[in-house]
Amino acid sequence: MEVLQALARATTREGARREPPAPSRVLELNTGLSPEEVEEKGEEEAWGEVWVGEAATRIPINLPYNLHFPFRRGDVHLHPGVGGSLSSVLLDLQAIWSDALQRELGLGLTDLGHYRAVLVIPALYNRGLVKHLVSLLLTTIGFGGCFVVQDHVAATFGAGLASACVVDVGDQKTSVSCVEDGVSLPSSRIQLGYGGSDITQLLYYMSRQPPGKLGSPTRGAPRRPALGTHSCYTTSRRRGAAWTWTRGA
Repeated sequence: MEVLQALARATTREGARREPPAPSRVLELNTGLSPEEVEEKGEEEAWGEVWVGEAATRIPINLPYNLHFPFRRGDVHLHPGVGGSLSSVLLDLQAIWSDALQRELGLGLTDLGHYRAVLVIPALYNRGLVKHLVSLLLTTIGFGGCFVVQDHVAATFGAGLASACVVDVGDQKTSVSCVEDGVSLPSSRIQLGYGGSDITQLLYYMSRQPPGKLGSPTRGAPRRPALGTHSCYTTSRRRGAAWTWTRGA
């Protein structure tokens, strides 16, 4: 009744008076409806068992989840903690790749036998790990075929170049190699264990003034503003034979 009285006192956008339905009509409609029972789910059930990608970084820290990063510094992230074994990393990759194939590409896992996969590996790679990744794609996930190519070679093919010096500044590693006629020269391959995320860490630290102890923004929320600053206000320019990083306008 209070709602109907409030509607009667309100006016429309054109200034006309609202005509709420009669109370008897409202009572008649409500009488013919049965309540719907909604099953209450706990916070853990609402989140589910496995989340991948950006959604994983939004899980509340008070919930008992383990946050796994299969790759770190350009290599598989093996450690003595939970999820740090090679078999656990392969299971995480299976969940991530399967989710991406279904949610991002709209492919059914039962139809992957009709598709071929291209596995892009680093310039400096571990043959044993490549063997496990190929087995994961062909045997576990179910692709009909797989082709392996190094990332720097793929970059030159994509740019339409036969020869190039490739400098890959990634999130957590920087790699350099020279590619000639589709072959990455082994003597020129270099990989450094730092990249764009270290710039983000530095910007995050500088934004906390006065200077204090730097927290590790692994959950994503404190990291996003610094990541945006890193992406929008830094750029690379060639000066002579060297590349320099400058702050944008």
